[in-house]
Amino acid sequence: MDLLLTLGLIYLAYRGYRWYAGLQQQVQAGPDNDPNRVDPQQRREDDYIDYEEVE
Repeated sequence: MDLLLTLGLIYLAYRGYRWYAGLQQQVQAGPDNDPNRVDPQQRREDDYIDYEEVE
């Protein structure tokens, strides 16, 4: 029983390491250059949707 628990913990540690290493690669790659995404610092004052209030 201890052998199964040990193997299970080793497997979970391996999976966690692989997940973390993949996450680090994504973070180090930097942001993607999505042309549809608006940079918050490039917004203008008139860059909003006007709406009417309904009573």
